[in-house]
Amino acid sequence: MQDLSRQVVNKAKLPIKVVQFGSGNFLRGFADYIIDALNDDGYQAGIAVVKNRPGLSMLDLQQQDGIFTLFTEGIKDGEVFSDQRVISAISTVVNPYDDYTEYLNLATEPALKLIVSNTTEAGIYFDPADSALDNTPHQCFAAKLTALLHKRYIWCNGATDKGLYILPCELIENNGTVLRDLVLQYATLWHLGEDFHSWVAQHSKFYNTLVDRIVSGYPKENEMQYRAKLDYSDKLITICEPYLFWGIEGDASLATHFPFRQFGDQIALVDDLSPYRIRKVRILNGAHTLMAQIGRLRDLETVGQCMEDSFTRHFITHAIEREILPTIALPKEALQQYTDEVIDRFKNPFLRHYLADIAQNTILKFKTRLLPTIIDYIEIHTAYPKHLLFALAALIHLSTQNENSVADSGSTNSEKNYEDIVSCFILEHDFSGRRLEQNNFLTPLAHALMLIGTVGLQDGYQRFCR
Repeated sequence: MQDLSRQVVNKAKLPIKVVQFGSGNFLRGFADYIIDALNDDGYQAGIAVVKNRPGLSMLDLQQQDGIFTLFTEGIKDGEVFSDQRVISAISTVVNPYDDYTEYLNLATEPALKLIVSNTTEAGIYFDPADSALDNTPHQCFAAKLTALLHKRYIWCNGATDKGLYILPCELIENNGTVLRDLVLQYATLWHLGEDFHSWVAQHSKFYNTLVDRIVSGYPKENEMQYRAKLDYSDKLITICEPYLFWGIEGDASLATHFPFRQFGDQIALVDDLSPYRIRKVRILNGAHTLMAQIGRLRDLETVGQCMEDSFTRHFITHAIEREILPTIALPKEALQQYTDEVIDRFKNPFLRHYLADIAQNTILKFKTRLLPTIIDYIEIHTAYPKHLLFALAALIHLSTQNENSVADSGSTNSEKNYEDIVSCFILEHDFSGRRLEQNNFLTPLAHALMLIGTVGLQDGYQRFCR
């Protein structure tokens, strides 16, 4: 079997136009695919992939010269759709934890214009341990980005046309604005000067974005089926769905350096992302986070299995229709159409979207994706949303089952004991809020947790959500 790099005959050394923080499944099936497709039409953009956290291996990507195979499979326009593409836009892979100078030198690439990132919801934060510009390697993404921008500022002597366009793909509200503020916070902490502060604020543009595509990654369970389609070895086969949407909020100057309009309505530059963000986060991502709790307690492994399992499918669809949709201020018909599309995407027979992957940072994801829905539902209906509260109880059960739980401690299964567990969890992870406390949501939450722990998931659901 031949080497993968031979699939790209005389692979050209593309100029680095994009620095990408993160090398995971999503960016490979989303941003890397988009850049690669644009290169077919003459964009000629190379991507420098930067290792985002210590401990994560990028050896496969390095050994394959940044090349991998993307299979796009699913239902498109009512028909089965399947496409196979070798992605070759990645020009270099950089590990700042091994060589920070090599990382900073990316800032001096003359053609560099775009920064793309996906460091998860937990990735955009301020770490005071990154206390100085020369205290390298910086650990958090915002600090690394600040150092890169400062290096570029010094290299170009503050030239106004050398600022960068930053497109964070992390699923937090106003991700670009939040990231910009963190960069400026580091600029202040590191005493980088008013001129650099002004250059970042005025000449590097941070866009709020919203991304939507399911990328399930490597086909673990049926890898031989995909290997048989290739006459070369590929350790980074990536599977994604046909659906793609990238909402970008900001001014039109981005189009000068990123020809996104070639993707039609799949990439939209808009004045306000709020309606798109609320719809996507609460319905699609919210449902994923529900599955991460209920599906795992059902010993299911993938989103597809959740849709095949009658109990989990019933739970998810009822939670969406009865508790999530009523909190979104958009026309009912449009919401229902989007919901139907989401359910069809969940049923995609080609995707193996693993709950273990979705469950990474699951507590933070629940707070981001579902807690606002719980708060809004209580405010609208003056009652708690039973399905969402039951799912939160399932999360607490999963998070505490290996700790000194009720069963392990030898205590009786009293409401008081479960209330203590719930109170500790809510306090530790800052789930509390004035509107929640006013509606005494801890009592029903403790009751749901007790039911899961004593009578099990299904019987507990029947008693709690009936």
